Amino acid sequence: MCIAFLCKINAISQSILAGSSFLLLAQKKRSKEKGTFAKRFFPQTSSHPAGKSHQPHKEFKVSNLSFMCFRHGFSTRNFLVFTFAISSLCVQAQVVNLTGRVLYQKEDSVLAIPFATVSLQEENGHVLAGMLTDNDGNFMFPIKQLEKAHQLTIQSVGFEPLRLQMSKLPNLTTKNSFGDLILKESAQQLKEITVRAQKDEAEYDLDKKVFNVGDNPAYTGASAIDVLQNVPSMSVDLDGTISMRGSNKITVLIDGKPAGLSGSSRQSILEQIPASMIERIEVISNPSSRYDADGSGGVINIITKKNTLQGLTMTTDLSIGNRGANMGLNGNLRQGKMGFSMGGFGRLTYNTPGRFENTQVNLLNNLTTVQTANTQNYGLFGNYRLSWDYDIDKNNSLSATLRYGARNSRNTQDLITQIIKDGVSTPSARRDVESKDYSNTYDFNVDYTRKMAKPDQEFSLSTQYSRNNRTNNFVADLFASTDVITGRQKNDNESYNQEITVQADYQTPLLKNQMLEFGGKGIFRQVSSDFQYLFGQGATGELLPSPSQPGNTLNYDQNVTAGYLSFTHQTTSKWTFKLGTRYEYTFINANFTGDQKISIPNYGNLVPSINISKNLKGGRTIKWAYNRRLQRPSVQFLNPNINAANPQNISYGNPYLNPELTDNVEMSL
Repeated sequence: MCIAFLCKINAISQSILAGSSFLLLAQKKRSKEKGTFAKRFFPQTSSHPAGKSHQPHKEFKVSNLSFMCFRHGFSTRNFLVFTFAISSLCVQAQVVNLTGRVLYQKEDSVLAIPFATVSLQEENGHVLAGMLTDNDGNFMFPIKQLEKAHQLTIQSVGFEPLRLQMSKLPNLTTKNSFGDLILKESAQQLKEITVRAQKDEAEYDLDKKVFNVGDNPAYTGASAIDVLQNVPSMSVDLDGTISMRGSNKITVLIDGKPAGLSGSSRQSILEQIPASMIERIEVISNPSSRYDADGSGGVINIITKKNTLQGLTMTTDLSIGNRGANMGLNGNLRQGKMGFSMGGFGRLTYNTPGRFENTQVNLLNNLTTVQTANTQNYGLFGNYRLSWDYDIDKNNSLSATLRYGARNSRNTQDLITQIIKDGVSTPSARRDVESKDYSNTYDFNVDYTRKMAKPDQEFSLSTQYSRNNRTNNFVADLFASTDVITGRQKNDNESYNQEITVQADYQTPLLKNQMLEFGGKGIFRQVSSDFQYLFGQGATGELLPSPSQPGNTLNYDQNVTAGYLSFTHQTTSKWTFKLGTRYEYTFINANFTGDQKISIPNYGNLVPSINISKNLKGGRTIKWAYNRRLQRPSVQFLNPNINAANPQNISYGNPYLNPELTDNVEMSL
């Protein structure tokens, strides 16, 4: 605009110098032609709105100004000086459009940075102009006082600021462009932003119900057993036996791993897990084919809390009462990609006296048995774990966990038994019994997980070693009708249950609404039970093996190989289908001491599963499910040791037991 303005002034000055006679003539005739000349060349009005610039209009104004100067008698020299002054003012008022593009380097590509802040500043920090880059990283802003520009500054979150001194930049007068400006990604770790929201207490998935525990204050000081008592469809009796829909033949998992190798040790472990360590409980009444077929009643998966915060955290709980004491310990240490965590809970029980009375009536023989006893119980329970995890990279992770659990109890009772036959009471018999049940469990597992390119595409490999050692003994002092000890009886039973597990799982989405899962698993179990019975005369007689009840040792090996396939499909009409099948083959090798073979055949089982759901209006869901479950006998049902601490309530196992098959059908709304 100003360049055209100056060119016109130069053209006018050349015309003046070349044709001064014409101008003098024009001056003599100005009164005659003033109106016509002004109307033709210097109009006083314009069709353009006020405040809007127009190039020809400015040229006419300059010509008018030149004309008026000569009209009033300005000399040629004075006019040229005035012309150069106008040129200087135009240069100072020149508007420059500065452009550029903000980019960053990522591997082998150069990508744009949208919404970066670009500003041009004076030496004192005053901002002359500024703007944000567009989606392609481009910026352009006009600047009138370019000579005042001192520094160009570009800033964007996640990148190091770029500051360029204008004196060191290339000449901008050619294209008025800074070109491509490359920012470096910032290596500074930004502080974490935590968004907290309250989860629903219950969530429902296709094949499971999820109950969130979190930081519910109602469970302060409670254990996992106490939490399960409040979970719908779950029940826990006075002895701590867990049932789902009336069946206690369930599988309990902790973070997807078996919680215990037998019913008693499983219950003791749950008693030792504080509710403060539990994130949620998954109740799976109709498990898919991905889960082991064991557990005809269903599966419970207890998910413990995980810590992802950097640094060290430590919490401890301690309580002491007149009947027991509890201590809990939780700690986490995370530095970069590696983390350690430890957690545990211990309970000591003492000063717990009790009394019971039990009456049994046999209608066939008209026989009534009445037993009474004063009892005293002592216990030491604990469950502690140490975990380690390492993120190899964003797609690969490795973790390991070592867990130790202890369940030690001692019980004393003075058991008095009275038998009434046809209304006639026999002399009472008294037994002072001390029972010891000591059990400890070791678990060690290593897990590897790899996430693939597709969302939800994952491969995992898990290994676990578990061993449970148990001592279950009792000794009884036998009395006649007086307080004189007539004999002593003792039963020693040492047993262990060892298990090694290897499992591989893979899942991948086929289409947007389809998922395929398959995998395999191997379980290698070894069970051993060594038992003997001893009797002694009087209070001091030597305890000798009983000829009527010889001792023995049971060795029971059980190996299971399994493979599964599962397919999930969601339709646009809100139907979800999950179909799967699992095949397990069980190898058994069992014998008693002296190579006394126990003939138990191997067996295979096909375990199908079907889960169908339909989302209805109002947030409701209707579900149908069918599956087949398998219940293998645990060590407490296989152990042939006869526990006769109470002769009226004898218990023993049967190593010849076969597995139990159950077909489950469920419909819910």
